[in-house]
Amino acid sequence: MFNVGEPFGPGDMLWSSSEVPGCTSKAFSDAIFDAKSGTLTHTENPKLQRAIETARMKLPGKKLTAIDTRPLYHNLQDDLADFFVRVRDLVCKGVPEDVCPASHCTISVKMFPSYVFGDTKGQQTKDDAPGPCIEAQNAQAMTAWKAALASFDKSPKIATLQLRRNEVDRQFSFFHRFTGVGTQFDCSIPRPPFAFATWAKSHTDLQLQSEDCWAEPDTCLSKALRLVGLKPLGDDAAKDLTKSNEKNKFSLSAHSKSCATDALGIFKKLPHADVQMIAHAPQPDGTAAAPDESQEGEVMRRVAELLIM
Repeated sequence: MFNVGEPFGPGDMLWSSSEVPGCTSKAFSDAIFDAKSGTLTHTENPKLQRAIETARMKLPGKKLTAIDTRPLYHNLQDDLADFFVRVRDLVCKGVPEDVCPASHCTISVKMFPSYVFGDTKGQQTKDDAPGPCIEAQNAQAMTAWKAALASFDKSPKIATLQLRRNEVDRQFSFFHRFTGVGTQFDCSIPRPPFAFATWAKSHTDLQLQSEDCWAEPDTCLSKALRLVGLKPLGDDAAKDLTKSNEKNKFSLSAHSKSCATDALGIFKKLPHADVQMIAHAPQPDGTAAAPDESQEGEVMRRVAELLIM
């Protein structure tokens, strides 16, 4: 199995997008297709090309070489399943039979609402609820999202897996990784799943929970590979997942304060991808507790020790 990862992304190239009526000031990425007309507007995607070339390097003796991706777009229609099958054929082209028989050669691809111009960053504080433009943007993206999942369901060559995550933790992770220094995040705000996730739950072949997979990675891997008739390569695959699992455990541990450790915490983004709890949201009785400075100091000391080591 070759991991192509994230073939699209905001700021690079999307699968489909178009301007949102009444929100012309909102920036949007270039896309392969115009979402409204279904017109092919771009026939190159540097991010995907790099992903394919990197995946091909996994072959024994292979070096990084440029790959001609033009055939991916020849007579292409607005059918994401067909496109991903073309990507699979290009990645698997020329793979020696003794390395991987053509019938077994498989790729894995991540799929996010952002590929069809969906916005799932969520809400950080009570004062920044998504406005009308975000709502209109997501309504438009939902049409493309449903069409993409429908194309996957119709294709005999594609299996789909939804990897769900606690929504508060998912949005906190985005805040932690991608927002600017000084940004705040209020854990107490209700955060129901986006409609994209709700729709995918009933339109995918298998649904797994991220937290369960971190606890039992080998079980999740086996279930996922079974969708395409494969199985893990013994202990090596389990060890690779365990290493990744340990990183996730550290990031979610008590030494890294988050909504998982304090459901009423209000956090601020610090330099170097760090965060600090600066207050508590009001309790049900209207009171607010101050953050435990001694615990925060201990956290920072432990982080400093790790960085030095």
